[in-house]
Amino acid sequence: MPSDDSLSCTESEYEGHEWDSMFFGAPGFFLGGGAGGAADDAPGSLEPVSALLERAVGDGLDARGDAADMRRADFIDGVDAFAAVLDTLGGGMGGYLTTNTKKMRGSSADASESGYRSWLWSELPVHKAAGRGYVDDSAWMANLWIGYTLDFFVEFLAQLIDGTDTHACVQAAYRDTLSKHHNFVQRTAFNAALKQMPPRQELLGKLHRNSKAAEREMRRFVDIARPVVGLCARVNDELDAGLKGAAARRRGG
Repeated sequence: MPSDDSLSCTESEYEGHEWDSMFFGAPGFFLGGGAGGAADDAPGSLEPVSALLERAVGDGLDARGDAADMRRADFIDGVDAFAAVLDTLGGGMGGYLTTNTKKMRGSSADASESGYRSWLWSELPVHKAAGRGYVDDSAWMANLWIGYTLDFFVEFLAQLIDGTDTHACVQAAYRDTLSKHHNFVQRTAFNAALKQMPPRQELLGKLHRNSKAAEREMRRFVDIARPVVGLCARVNDELDAGLKGAAARRRGG
C-alpha cells in the first residue's frame, strides 16, 4: 500500500468526495439492504462471484499463491457480483464496492487493455497532469479502495467459516483491515452499517439454504479473493511509486 506521504494525497483527498455520498447517500443505507424487501429473503450465492474471479485470475497464480495479473473485465464483473451478494445481507454493503466499479467503468484508462495491470498503468497521464496524488474519480482510486474493502470481507468470511459469530468476526476483521484506512466519519458510518448484518446462521441462510453449502461457497470465495486482494495492493504500490517517480523527474527538470 502507499507510504504515508502517498496516503496524504490519496486517501485524505478521497475522504471529502466519494465516501460522504457512499455512506450517507447510498440507496438502502441504514434501511437493511440494497433493493430491500423480498430481495433480502433470497439466497445470494457466492458461486458466480468466485467463478468470475477465478476466470479473471486464470492460471496466473504462482507457487506462493500470488496473482501476477488478471483479466480486467472479469475482475470488475466479479466485484459487482459480490456487491449484489452483499446487498442481500443488509446495511447496503454492496455500495462500498459498486461506487468504485462505476469509477473503473467510467475511467480514462485505455479500454483496449484487457490486462488489469496494463489497463491501470494507461491511466498514469491523468494523475501526472493533476500533480497532486490520485485523481478521485479514477481507476487508480477505485483499485485502492476495492482492495481495502475486499480485504475486509475476505477476512470477515474466513473467520465466519471457522464458526465465529458475525459480531466477533466483524470486529476482528475490521480491526485488522479497514480501520487502518478510515477516518472517524468513515469508521462511524461503516460500523453502523455492519451492525445491521445478521447473526451467523441467518447470514449463512441468505447465502445458501444449506449452511454447509454456504460454508463451502465462502471457502471457495476466500481462496480466490485473497490473491486478488494481494494483487490490488501490489499494483497500487507500483502505481504510487511510478507517480512519485514521474513527479521527481518533473521537479528535476
